[in-house]
Amino acid sequence: MILAKWPKWERLSSLGLGLLLCVNSTIAYSQSEPSPSDAREGVVQPPSVQENGSTVPVPPPEQAEEPIEPQHDAPTRSTPVPPTVEDDDDNDQTGSSTDQDRSLVANSSDPTSRKLQSIVIQAIGNLDASRLPKRQESTSRLQSAIANLENYINLDSPNGRAWSQFLKLEELKKELAAERPQIGKLVELELNMRQNYLGLEYAPYQALRQGVGDMVRALRYGSQPERTIEVLDGKLKQLVEDLNEPVAGAASDRALEVGLIANYLHEMNQAPSALAQLQQQYSSPNVQIYARESLINRLLVRSIAQPSPVNECILGTHIVGQACMVGAVNVDLLPMTGGVSAQLNLNANLTTRSNGFNRGVVIGATSYSPVNVTKQIFVTPSGISASPTNVATNLQSSIHAIAHRSRIVRRIASRKAAEQKPLADAIAEGRMQNRIRNQYNEQIDQQLSTANTRLASMQSQSPPELVRLGIPKPQLHYSSTSNAIHANMRQAAVFQLAAHRPSELAKPQSAEFVAEVHQSAVINALDIVLGDRTIRSADLDDYAKQATGSVTEEIKKEAEGEPWSIALAAYRPVDLQLDDGQITIKLRIVRMTRGAQSLDDSAIVTAVYRPSYSNGVVVLDRQGPVDVSFTRASRGLRVVTLRSFLKGKFDMFFKEQIVTRRLDQLSLPAGVPHFIVDTLRIDNGWAQVGLR
Repeated sequence: MILAKWPKWERLSSLGLGLLLCVNSTIAYSQSEPSPSDAREGVVQPPSVQENGSTVPVPPPEQAEEPIEPQHDAPTRSTPVPPTVEDDDDNDQTGSSTDQDRSLVANSSDPTSRKLQSIVIQAIGNLDASRLPKRQESTSRLQSAIANLENYINLDSPNGRAWSQFLKLEELKKELAAERPQIGKLVELELNMRQNYLGLEYAPYQALRQGVGDMVRALRYGSQPERTIEVLDGKLKQLVEDLNEPVAGAASDRALEVGLIANYLHEMNQAPSALAQLQQQYSSPNVQIYARESLINRLLVRSIAQPSPVNECILGTHIVGQACMVGAVNVDLLPMTGGVSAQLNLNANLTTRSNGFNRGVVIGATSYSPVNVTKQIFVTPSGISASPTNVATNLQSSIHAIAHRSRIVRRIASRKAAEQKPLADAIAEGRMQNRIRNQYNEQIDQQLSTANTRLASMQSQSPPELVRLGIPKPQLHYSSTSNAIHANMRQAAVFQLAAHRPSELAKPQSAEFVAEVHQSAVINALDIVLGDRTIRSADLDDYAKQATGSVTEEIKKEAEGEPWSIALAAYRPVDLQLDDGQITIKLRIVRMTRGAQSLDDSAIVTAVYRPSYSNGVVVLDRQGPVDVSFTRASRGLRVVTLRSFLKGKFDMFFKEQIVTRRLDQLSLPAGVPHFIVDTLRIDNGWAQVGLR
């Protein structure tokens, strides 16, 4: 940020094709804000077809010339909408009738669970059918959003018609006008707008996507308001009962239950105070970064060897010569809450050799001075600022020769020079300090201006890739101590939960950089991107292109092979458990197809990995086979064949062993130090990686 460029890390590959679908899809393809020159250079854009049938990227309306019409069968994406309450009639009726006769009391033996019970009981008392989303209001907002977007893209232009077809606006208007719109179709249309394509981050597209989502919620929860409240009441009471059960391990199941209720309350616009309290119970940062002062110095320290000419006049003597300052700039971190404070130090030695000319007398002199320059930098959410620059020197000079053809003149000049030397040295030292101060300020101020612009952009805008996918901008907080910078990030939407408490893993003393990620950070992102999504084999190359910018031969081969698809659950489609040194990945599938065959049978696919590292290489070893558990014990040749096919695919996707590349073998910008993995710990919901 100051005096050096920060490294731009390349993203590591995912766990084979399976993790490409479930992890890489949530990682935005790293790039800066698009510009017109980016339109055809590596930016993922909506697919289109030329007259000759070849596929080319299409820029958004304001980014380039008129695009060629996109494919009508562009792959759709899904959106995270909680399971409809109408789907659980049997279970809810039972739970509701059982619990309604009981007096709900927060009596869990665990204080945290007891607090959660109190919040849920409060929510039960504040359920209000009049607050449920209403179709008429949602329809009006959606119609306005459609009209605004059509005006924005200009339907009379080829570009506008291309976007209208890509977004399927006519299908959307048809559903909107229907007496009973198809919720599944609306979800599909909304997800078609949740892709990493250039242009979908612009406000008119975002407003349309939000409008479709509001319409889905109104149809799903507002059609039968009394029944919806009855079912929600039963779910809340069931959670109160479940909270009496003890919590073990990383408490993933507990967070799943509480998170589902938080999701319901948000989607149904119920009990906002209780929802805020639930989120407060899970509001700790789920990403923590720790960087030691030694690492900051490795990134920012630079050596200085700066020669400069001397040409000035002091007390009537014209001085000409050469000066050279040799030293280094380093950083001292200072304690600060709510920001980072650092002192930039320039420690150098300045030597000068010069000749002074005064009425025919030539005075040869040398000088030496240690130089210490300090400037304190403050990085806060409001910007980057700096304190005045302090310069300390101690000039020592000596006259080694006085030349003139007359010996008498030389004697007079020698005496006069000795008399004026203290004053001349003081003048020279003052000017030297001013020059050093001005040059230092000029360099630092220029870099601070650039850093301030970048910081303001980061704080005011989300990365466009996150906006396109619907992932909220993480909340970032940072501070500094005398020996490290601490950064905490909270990755959660308004209806999601973060970590229950900060990481309690001890920081390894041998690591210069420590990153700690809670399982909720990954779960939250995957929930938004993959919830209710149907993964089609024919779309794998498109998914890979959006996630990484490239397509491997393995993915290309799978996309061109026998067609298949899996439909992921609406809530928590991917669950991640980090505990006891193991990584457990669970995929929740609600439907699958193979060619013309289909299987409407929910399944949970589980793969367990135990990571280890040696010589800087991280290895993930799968613990046993991939487990595929179906909710129903359906039989028949077709069912058995499809289940076997599904298990075979995931056995291939979740490889038995995954070996990462050494970090010190990655191609990094010049001046950026290489790292190796120093420590790796996984426990109680957290993964900690230490680098040195």
